[in-house]
Amino acid sequence: MAASSSAESAAAAAAGGERVPFWVLLNGVSKAKNVGNIMRSACAFGAKALVVVGKGHVATFGSKGTNKHVEVIRFEALEAAIEHFHALGARILGVEITSGALSVADEPFDGPTVLMMGNEGHGLTDKQKAVCDGFVYIPHFGNGTASLNVSVAAGVVMHRFASWARYTEHKREEGADKFLVEKGPDPATRPRTEAELALREERRARREAKAAEAAAQGSSSSSSSAAAEATA
Repeated sequence: MAASSSAESAAAAAAGGERVPFWVLLNGVSKAKNVGNIMRSACAFGAKALVVVGKGHVATFGSKGTNKHVEVIRFEALEAAIEHFHALGARILGVEITSGALSVADEPFDGPTVLMMGNEGHGLTDKQKAVCDGFVYIPHFGNGTASLNVSVAAGVVMHRFASWARYTEHKREEGADKFLVEKGPDPATRPRTEAELALREERRARREAKAAEAAAQGSSSSSSSAAAEATA
């Protein structure tokens, strides 16, 4: 789709009260502060959800309470996440300074989009690049750094997408130099994906197995002590 017609489609959706959605996918972002800052930007710029690939705990240090407003969708494997979003008709855009990447200054977006962010040190892996439908990069105008921090880069690209999609600016708090913060929904009440339910069940099974193992070890230790006392 040409850039002009794509922008017209986004404008038409906005005029009809709809948003062209975007998601932010994290697969390899390891620092809690970066995850928290990305979540904060995702909240500010209207991301549909934060998508996290992997089994580890999602630490959100620095999110400043925005974890109450941003849905987190979990997938155990990258392939499952890509399949899910392709089924929704979304494009997977890798944020990477790579050959063929398009400048976000030109807002090269087209419909529902997943923005994939790479690791803090090495960026997107070859495996991650292979599942992307395209790439965007943030142009630099100074000569003293090779790249931006991943949370900063995510914020820039999210803002560009929201601007392109004509998202309505949120209300500012009257009498204060900040935006209005509304009460967020209860994260515990939202529906879970099959992947999240499977991950929850796996964790429950691991906890039960550990508890059973600890109980068995305690029983064995008690039996040994009793036998020792009987022969003393």
